[in-house]
Amino acid sequence: MTTFPYTPTSCLGNTPVRATKRDRSESLSESERPIKDSGITPQRRKRPRSNKSASSKSDRWSASDNPAKITPHSIRTGHINTTTNLMSTMSEIQEERVEEARLCVEKYFTRDDSDVLNISRPRDRARARLADKLSMLIYNRLEDIIRPHELGDPESINRPNTSHRTRSSTRTVRASSQRSKSPLSTTQPTLTNETHQDFLRWIHTTQSIGKNAQKESKMYHKVAAFIQFVADELSKKCDSKSTKMLAKYRSIVPCSSFDINADGADDYTRIDMALTNRETIKEGAKPRYRDMIAVVEVKRSQADQDSAFHQLFMYTRNIYANQFNRRFAWGLTVCGTFVCACLFLHDNIRASSTMDVSTPAGRKAFVSLLVNWSICEEERLGYDPTIRYNTRDRYWEIDAFDKDVQGTRTYICDSIIQDACSVFGRHTRCFTATLKQEQQTNSNLTPTRADKVLIKDAWAHVAKGSIRDEVAYLHEIRQKLGGDKSLEGTYPYLEAGAVVRISGTSNRYAEDTTQHILQGTNGNMPEVQREHRRLVMSPIGEPLQSVNSVDELIVVTYDAMAAHTAILKRCAILHRDISVNNILVCRGLSSGIGGMLIDFDNAIHVGDFTGTHRPDRTGTLPYMSICNLKESDVKRTALDDWESLIYILCWLGTIGVNRNDQNESVNMDQLQISSWQRGNAAVIAAAKKVHMTSLATLNNGILCNFRNLLGYEHLGELVASLYCQLFDNPRVSSRSRGCGGRQFSGNLLNNMAQMNIVPDGGFIDEAISSEITDPFARRAEIADELSKDLLAVLKLARDNALERRPVSSTTGDTVEQIINRDLAACINFRYIIKGLREHSDVPERFIRPGHTGNVPAVASDGGEMAPDDGYPTRRQRTE
Repeated sequence: MTTFPYTPTSCLGNTPVRATKRDRSESLSESERPIKDSGITPQRRKRPRSNKSASSKSDRWSASDNPAKITPHSIRTGHINTTTNLMSTMSEIQEERVEEARLCVEKYFTRDDSDVLNISRPRDRARARLADKLSMLIYNRLEDIIRPHELGDPESINRPNTSHRTRSSTRTVRASSQRSKSPLSTTQPTLTNETHQDFLRWIHTTQSIGKNAQKESKMYHKVAAFIQFVADELSKKCDSKSTKMLAKYRSIVPCSSFDINADGADDYTRIDMALTNRETIKEGAKPRYRDMIAVVEVKRSQADQDSAFHQLFMYTRNIYANQFNRRFAWGLTVCGTFVCACLFLHDNIRASSTMDVSTPAGRKAFVSLLVNWSICEEERLGYDPTIRYNTRDRYWEIDAFDKDVQGTRTYICDSIIQDACSVFGRHTRCFTATLKQEQQTNSNLTPTRADKVLIKDAWAHVAKGSIRDEVAYLHEIRQKLGGDKSLEGTYPYLEAGAVVRISGTSNRYAEDTTQHILQGTNGNMPEVQREHRRLVMSPIGEPLQSVNSVDELIVVTYDAMAAHTAILKRCAILHRDISVNNILVCRGLSSGIGGMLIDFDNAIHVGDFTGTHRPDRTGTLPYMSICNLKESDVKRTALDDWESLIYILCWLGTIGVNRNDQNESVNMDQLQISSWQRGNAAVIAAAKKVHMTSLATLNNGILCNFRNLLGYEHLGELVASLYCQLFDNPRVSSRSRGCGGRQFSGNLLNNMAQMNIVPDGGFIDEAISSEITDPFARRAEIADELSKDLLAVLKLARDNALERRPVSSTTGDTVEQIINRDLAACINFRYIIKGLREHSDVPERFIRPGHTGNVPAVASDGGEMAPDDGYPTRRQRTE
């Protein structure tokens, strides 16, 4: 199996789901099943801590940022292994995440939202009545325990216990409370007086600030004892033969270990406590993010509540990354005796009113929350019922829907190739899957074209008044381009796609949206609305950084931009989000390798855009065009996407096109390209504008730092050529060149621009009004002509790359280049040549003895190679 570079789309598991063993988790609720048991858990790896001295990268989130311009999109750090983070140390990334949490909580956090607790209530009325009844029974039982201490000597419960307690016992919940293996078992754990005293000490804690406040570590087992009490009482009530209660419920208990780095984290943060289903817990085992229903952050007093919210935000990222069937997430903060429930949606966080457990009302509200979580439907906890576990055959199933068709198509999940890597945003996840053959066919559904498909699951942004719809766009692309064989495999072919349908009220199905999640609440709906869309597409591509060489990268990018041009010309759909993650590598084609342009979530139909101001800012910050970052009035055209391609090639040229070429010892802070990801959008736009002022500034700031490896000179030439066609096209006058306000240098190209040397046929921007002085606006008027020039440049580079790729004379297939900077390849050079000689594939110059530059050649008599005197300064290739 091909080893991909360590990127978000490649560091995930790829084990078939049927290769798993049956275990006790089969008795779990389908949506809460441990994901790793299916064999498709993302294998998230931590980056080693580095002692590398580097300046802080927290200035990426500059204090001078205009709060009005900060959006959840613009401050999202993303996956630890994104292209822009590959050369950052763990401490630098952690600093960015801390600042991200601070900014998000500061701007997108709603406090004292009375609707949060209502969202946890079951939708089904019978379940809701049951939850209310159980809550009251457990609350009354709790008050019966507390009342004697309140009437007697409340200080007695705070006195040190004379019984021996080891250090380990303070970090675990009582063993007697952990012995139950099933919530349906007839033998329930018995709460001891010592267990009562644990949560009684918490309830009667005197609120203190500073040095007088109790330590967090001493609060863990007290808080856990309260939650354990509610879970055990719930089990007693539901399993009692004397009461007619529903038998199906979840027993939510705290994990046995506290203050620990949980399994599945990609960093070294330590969570205070985690809540999980009793069925997934193993005594003494390390907590796992894939099993967590909610994370609990404990602080000494209410004064530390903001810090608790910040840390909870950071931990929730790992829940989304490890649970691919999680739609939204819950969390708890415990600050002294004040408990707060947090609801993490895709663009904001909502916190409930504080529940003070030192008061009867606070205890009642907290008990009600825990019982509601235990009784409610799975989707109310944030799980997706359309992604479920087949307990009989032991694999995961994913339901897919088609637009305007009532039928459902079920797929068997083979692997997950991209996880959700942030708290805010679309939470895009991608799976490889095969159609479930035994399902009943529906004649209304479109016949499938591929045996193996890719399923994209994402929460797309639905702007007010916007008609953007990726499903509709791909339907149109399939209809208009489906018969063009030259473009086959360069765009995703839609097999099925629609908004996910989920159970609603009155046994009806509803579309899964943020509005549906908040249905039944009294508060206002969020300004940002999202739809849960699921698309089934083919073929399946690989990450862009799975290319083996620069030449393959050039071939792949040409195919993607050729598709971009065809879709814009024949479907009038502009992509608007060219990034590293949206160009894939397709292998096994007739040409050997090709590229595919994906993700039309941010696309727009140019016929629907009639205003002068661009509708919104879309894309990925390091790759956004200058006008896009500035949110200027210049209309959005294909030139913005071509500009994004230049930035992508610059990034890959700097860090390496694949993992083998990456040099993680390079300090990105010392490179000017790092300014493309620091600060707010306006700061990044200014940095890019400086580099794009002239070809000289681009070369001195960016191109000079390209990797000094074989083939990267061709990548630098391509970037320079694309720059010249976009910013300094000789077919336009000087008014349409550069970035505005530029000072021309003495190179030939700039002298031509300054002198306005008129090409044959005249300048193509002559018809543009002289009143338009912004060069970006002037180029936007002739975007079609400039796009043709840009595609022609990329096509020429593609053709040259194909010529450089050696072809076997016996098989006709392309083969890898023989000579490179790898020392092992040089050592084994004569054996490679010997093998090629047997198949008549070795060029004549490699048979003669001697040197070519300082690359050793093979002696004609089969003797030893001449000694190597260092890395090749001149490299030859096979033909």
